[in-house]
Amino acid sequence: MNPPYDIVMFNMSSFQEWESGIVNRNFHVLRHMLNRPEVGRVLAVDYMPFNLKRGLKSYLESQAFGVKGKTIYRDMTNRLVQVDESRIGRHAGKLFVYSTVDTIVSENFALRGIRRAIKKLGFQRPVLWSYTPIFVEPFRNLDVRLRVFDAVDDWRNHSAYEKQREKLEQNYKIIGRKADVIFTVAEDLQLLFSEHGQAHWIPNGVDFDRWQGQFDFPDDMRSIPAPVVGYAGVIQDRVDVKLIHHLAENNPEKSFVFVGMVWPEISKGQFSNTKNVHFLGQKTYDDLPKYISHFHVGIIPHKVDPFTQSMNPLKLYEYLACGLPVVSTPVAGMEMFEDCVKIATDPEYFSEQIDSALDSDTPEQRLRRRRAVKPHSWDSRIEKMLELIKQQPQSV
Repeated sequence: MNPPYDIVMFNMSSFQEWESGIVNRNFHVLRHMLNRPEVGRVLAVDYMPFNLKRGLKSYLESQAFGVKGKTIYRDMTNRLVQVDESRIGRHAGKLFVYSTVDTIVSENFALRGIRRAIKKLGFQRPVLWSYTPIFVEPFRNLDVRLRVFDAVDDWRNHSAYEKQREKLEQNYKIIGRKADVIFTVAEDLQLLFSEHGQAHWIPNGVDFDRWQGQFDFPDDMRSIPAPVVGYAGVIQDRVDVKLIHHLAENNPEKSFVFVGMVWPEISKGQFSNTKNVHFLGQKTYDDLPKYISHFHVGIIPHKVDPFTQSMNPLKLYEYLACGLPVVSTPVAGMEMFEDCVKIATDPEYFSEQIDSALDSDTPEQRLRRRRAVKPHSWDSRIEKMLELIKQQPQSV
């Protein structure tokens, strides 16, 4: 591929969510790609709503309040903004965010607005890079030089898309036929594209340096007794609530701290009688190091089901970058660091493994964990992705 080249990226979340400090693989990939000399400009298309409820949220996020930047185009349902400085970084003239709620009407209707934005920016046959399997018309009806799909989790098994499962079944098949290159966050996800000759497993990564150093002790952790057994991430139905109850009730001398947004289906009230469970709420990505670095053990108490087998938890990399001992259920991704992660297959053994992690932790062990995860940088992941793209004949 003759650099630099322009990209139209269909995001799995809204830019406004990233600005509020909630980040994901999509955020990290975009952030690091913008620093690459091969990449020219990026048109980042905000997560597109598929129902009225999500449409209202998208409208409020992107239209009513909106991403901060220079507005290039705007009407009642669409907005194109040049974003020179954000949590993504400083990239004058390189990053443009397009928001629309037209997908509530139809994909093709929304696609007309996206074509208009591409034309207004002067992109010449850009690269399509998508994170959302809920909308596939861009793979069929957008004039691009190359089609890339980055599969983050199996959305067919996500509770938020339960009513969209049949559509997703068909869409994954369409992506398998139309995409030139497919990246998957987990090895199991490759099975979705088993007949595709260019489906590659690219796990998550970590910005290692930002997790190093001495961090101030968070004010809302000062009154919490040690040792702290911590979890950082969205608390939703992937979290095994029964397991948390068992651990808290059988380890009253330990504090179980949860840092992250709590979804409505997880009622914090059910822990009202469990005084050693603490929900500290959502924290920004910038603030996370000072929380995780003051955990004594990092846990991943996820249910073992088809959805969690399609994941590769970012928190694993972040725990290890802080040097933490990690205890997890046997979900996907743990095998990458089998010497650094203690696996527990039942609640009693999980409790024992937490004790073992606390008893065996030393400065030397913490250094070993940091060394194990350091090579797994986001820069190395992006390097691999771009190298695979350059090898495609359509990229020339």
